[in-house]
Amino acid sequence: MIDLILYFVRKTLLNLALCLGLWFAIRSGADTGAVLSGWFAGLLGFIYLLLAWLSYLRSKGSRPFRLLKRKAPPLPPDSLRSPGYAVKRSPGLFRPPYPEDDSLEEDAEEAVSDLPIRERLLANALSYLILGVSGLLFSMY
Repeated sequence: MIDLILYFVRKTLLNLALCLGLWFAIRSGADTGAVLSGWFAGLLGFIYLLLAWLSYLRSKGSRPFRLLKRKAPPLPPDSLRSPGYAVKRSPGLFRPPYPEDDSLEEDAEEAVSDLPIRERLLANALSYLILGVSGLLFSMY
């Protein structure tokens, strides 16, 4: 539980410091800084509220952008395959090179040291919600 709270506080404070730094730089840097910083804070607030909603949906098991994922081409039917037929994989942007490393040691270390994905997504959603509301409040100043 302490890890989750520390993760939430660290994520919220880091993003808030980044947003406040950019907001202050825009506000003090331009002649029309008050107007531009208000628009910028409103935009950041909207983006963070959208991220909060998407993180919440993802924590409940929904994947809104699943339809945008590229689908594999259909394989030929079994009756048309030759005995030595195998799917040839070519290296791509999101695929590892052809000789894959199948060791599970790294995955086991990540699973032990990291928070559960559902709790992390809920913490992200709450953090983004706070940042979104604060961004919309800063847009008024």
